[in-house]
Amino acid sequence: MVERTGKAVMGMTLAGLLPFFISCWASLAPWQASALLGLEEPESIIGFWQIALLSLLIYGAVILSFMGGARWGTAFGVEGEKPKTSVMIIAVTASLWGFFAAMLGAAGLVFGDPMNGGIGPLLPAGLYMLAAGFLVLLAFDVHAGYPILYVRLRILASLLAAATLLAGAIYAG
Repeated sequence: MVERTGKAVMGMTLAGLLPFFISCWASLAPWQASALLGLEEPESIIGFWQIALLSLLIYGAVILSFMGGARWGTAFGVEGEKPKTSVMIIAVTASLWGFFAAMLGAAGLVFGDPMNGGIGPLLPAGLYMLAAGFLVLLAFDVHAGYPILYVRLRILASLLAAATLLAGAIYAG
């Protein structure tokens, strides 16, 4: 039963990473991704590239906020216990960090550089912020005393998510 549960959880974790992989691939090779949709005009490819970067940014912010929420939920522990303030601060900070990273990145698209496909330096900065957020939250979670299966999945998911965010940021910058 435990082995089956572990496989199911691993499958769901990997499924949750699919939007990171797809958005990263589409941001690194927008001509390939847009060709699948029949978009061949240069303007369409640039627009698709912008959408891919924006989807990477938004999904990264959503999942970082989700991870903060998961930590927030574990802070309550046993009925009647007072939640640890430090855990609550980390949880809320992760969600706020994701929000501000998304806002910063979106500003990079709104106030973009026409010489760089309409992408300004704030969009990669938002992606870098998200990658840092995943890695910092991972460091806290690894040392929090969570079950080993959870920690292993967090390490895998956080490193892969951060890698896709960094790849998108580097390519967009």
